[in-house]
Amino acid sequence: MGVAVGVHSKGVTSGGAAVTGAVDTQTAGSTFVVVAIWDNGTFTSIADNKGNSANYSLIGSEQAGGALSKMRVYRCENGIGGTGHTATITCSTPVVTAFFVEITGANSASFDAGSAAQASDASSPFTVTSGTLSQPAECVVAVCGADSASNPATIAESSGFTIQESELNGSTFWTGGIATKITAATTALTPSFTSSGSGTCVLTIAGFTELTGASPGTENILRRIEKNRLNILTGIQDEGRFNELDVKNWF
Repeated sequence: MGVAVGVHSKGVTSGGAAVTGAVDTQTAGSTFVVVAIWDNGTFTSIADNKGNSANYSLIGSEQAGGALSKMRVYRCENGIGGTGHTATITCSTPVVTAFFVEITGANSASFDAGSAAQASDASSPFTVTSGTLSQPAECVVAVCGADSASNPATIAESSGFTIQESELNGSTFWTGGIATKITAATTALTPSFTSSGSGTCVLTIAGFTELTGASPGTENILRRIEKNRLNILTGIQDEGRFNELDVKNWF
């Protein structure tokens, strides 16, 4: 299988730690991306109930958003998974939003450092541009931390990313969204978000590379089968041992 989005979930709290919803991840080999958006306080910890807590690394740096919010995006490569997988974000202030996304079919060292970028944008649409990708097949993750006070707020993306998780209750929690796109070229990407009621959004983008030797897509598999069939037919015809009908029946 090629690189793909696995399961995903979110968690919010207005007091204590934000725990993402329990999901069943692959037992080994996945990459996990965890997002924290919180009040203007101190980030305390990221924890994982599958033993990955010490293996999460911050992508870029902590970002200060609008309306005194902050955001961090973490990655864990080649992680341990299983049933009931959760991530927990703890901060010194009570209101926290957390997102969790699993990426399957990725390299054991999947983070494409050259693709990563961050931005703060005070006008809609809210954008960030990645670096050039290191290989064509990647799962690119784009995160938008918003400051809307609307309930419900809206978050949308217009350049082909799929929003996997979002928080839209701006009257109680910090709004935002996490989106993904599976690529087929190394071209830099510029996701474009809109968020109702938001004055400033902070954004992070990063690519995660497909496992080397991963299976090609269905279309490529069919092309390879047809190419091999024609090669076999040509070889047998040259030797004059079987007719074409006989060989076609093998496929």
